[in-house]
Amino acid sequence: MDKVKKLLPLLLALLFLLPGEIHGVGEAAEGELPPNEGAAPLLLDEKGEPIPPDEIRNQDLLIHTREGIQQANLKEYNAYQEALAKPNEALLDAYFIGDFASGKELQAHNADAPHGIASVTKVMTIYVALDAIAQGKIDWKDPVTVSHKAAVITGSGYKSKEGDVFTVEELIHAGLIVSGNDAMIALAEHIAGSEEAYVLLMRKKAQELGLTSAHFINVHGLTDYTVDDYNRMSPRDIFHMTSSLLREHPVVLEISSRMTIQEPQRNFLGYNTNPLMGIVPEVDGFKTGYTNAAGRCLVATTQRGATRLIFVFLGAQNDMDRYAATRRMVEGALDRYQYQNLGNPEEPVKTLHLENASPRELEIYPAGMGQVLLDGEKELDYKLELSPIAPPLKEGAKVGTITYTQDGEAVYTTDLITHKSLRHPNPILRLQEYLARVFRDMEGAMG
Repeated sequence: MDKVKKLLPLLLALLFLLPGEIHGVGEAAEGELPPNEGAAPLLLDEKGEPIPPDEIRNQDLLIHTREGIQQANLKEYNAYQEALAKPNEALLDAYFIGDFASGKELQAHNADAPHGIASVTKVMTIYVALDAIAQGKIDWKDPVTVSHKAAVITGSGYKSKEGDVFTVEELIHAGLIVSGNDAMIALAEHIAGSEEAYVLLMRKKAQELGLTSAHFINVHGLTDYTVDDYNRMSPRDIFHMTSSLLREHPVVLEISSRMTIQEPQRNFLGYNTNPLMGIVPEVDGFKTGYTNAAGRCLVATTQRGATRLIFVFLGAQNDMDRYAATRRMVEGALDRYQYQNLGNPEEPVKTLHLENASPRELEIYPAGMGQVLLDGEKELDYKLELSPIAPPLKEGAKVGTITYTQDGEAVYTTDLITHKSLRHPNPILRLQEYLARVFRDMEGAMG
């Protein structure tokens, strides 16, 4: 036994010195890597389960998720690229892009056909509520108790419960930001006594605005399968409705630009449903919608410099189609359409050379400056129309017009004026000039 104990250290030493033919349990053979060594570490989800590689959020593309704005995973990135390969008309049933200031149509597709609008309905629901506030019928801070009907409505919600109390302000925010169906029913019942009575107010407002395609059956936009009916409107009418709302109640932009609603006292966190908010910097609202009948819809507002545009997109088949088409069209329109100043009263557009007048050279200027929405894909030019010009002429006198055009279409016209008076030439000076010319001509002939 003593001999074994004496030999044991020697045997262990030999094991370490021998070539890699003998290995301990769990060791890797020479030239091999232990399991997973050199591989990317596995990412685990909240449950500790490995995340498949194509679901890891590491792509160079930002998207909205249930947890807010995040990087896309490979699946989402590929879906986005596939959507971008298609024309906008293949991704959307209808759209309308217009200028807020002028109401001018910039781009449109199926713009006048009524289409399901889903939760875009809430634009009108909130419009009527803001009218009621402006008229003093209700107040922002009025308490509203959630009814059973409001609490049990399906679809996107504010997660209210029967008996909960919210202010009118909180319900309006919930409708615009997280698209709360329950919030809209509660608001309607508070203002009109019932949802049905409130729908009549929405219809009346649509008539006042001249929205001939508008059809409302409820305040939230869900399809009523008991009668197989749903709210609908044309893209053009949605543009006009949104434009009018912004003019009458600009506070809606402050509301719809909020990224979240956070109410820790009831453990509620809701993210803005607008897929472009926080991703396209110029987007500052406005409202999304989705039902099977309507598809994925989006009304978006943008502001860049002096230019505010309103976009209406209806009928995308899925979230990624909507995101790809709307982002491409919004970013493209922002680059393409901009208000610019035309005509500078301090810069002459032409210098006239006159024979029988003093001074002999007369600069003419635009009388005014106009701020005009220009299309960056069209050529900008101008045309002068001059009146007969002869002395005497007072400073500031109209001598014609200047018309600015894009691809031949007039976009702005203003008068042309002088900044100096025009007089008859002095007879003595005129004779001196005449004799000087004669002598120059003679010298030239003799030389």
